[in-house]
Amino acid sequence: MERQLKQLSDITVFGGRGFVGSNFCKNKENVVIKDRDDYTRHSNNIVYFISTVDNYNVYDNPHLDIDTNLKVLIDVLSDCKKGDTFNFISSWFVYGQTKLPVKETSQCDPKGFYSITKRAAEQLLISYCETFGINYRILRLANVVGRGDQKVSKKKNALQYLINEMREHRPIELYRGGEFTRDYIHVDDVSRAYRDWETDRKSTRLNSSH
Repeated sequence: MERQLKQLSDITVFGGRGFVGSNFCKNKENVVIKDRDDYTRHSNNIVYFISTVDNYNVYDNPHLDIDTNLKVLIDVLSDCKKGDTFNFISSWFVYGQTKLPVKETSQCDPKGFYSITKRAAEQLLISYCETFGINYRILRLANVVGRGDQKVSKKKNALQYLINEMREHRPIELYRGGEFTRDYIHVDDVSRAYRDWETDRKSTRLNSSH
């Protein structure tokens, strides 16, 4: 009985050593970070960060987005039971080219391998959870910025990349001539968004940005 009560208060985190996941886990005593190849849940409350991070893997390894974003997800879901709550961290990229402002009810039309597999992962999650009585929530994050991102590049977290280039007094090149719109969220605010989201039991999908 004691272990069951402990499990209910704990949060099992998959992908807790990446940029967003590690920031989510810091200063939390009730999180259990799972190792890369450990797909078993420790508790009934699961937060899932595992993901590729950009749309460019197709040029070097077209299987990477599929293997990481879909196959691993199914391996983790296979250990979940009725009554669990699966919190899936997704991306605004699932909307693709759609009319702004984007709402949770907006149509999704993703284009790249990353965004297509993130959307497919959402749909697989919904189908699996509804089939087996698992509670689920999907949090679609805007571009996450903040200290500690080791993968800042032209491909990912471009705003921070451009700031770093300007600090080094290097010339910068603007994507599409700078004629595009992006939403952002600071990495510290992801945890705050999760806390607000956790108290909202009615929402299964939520966009989060500034």
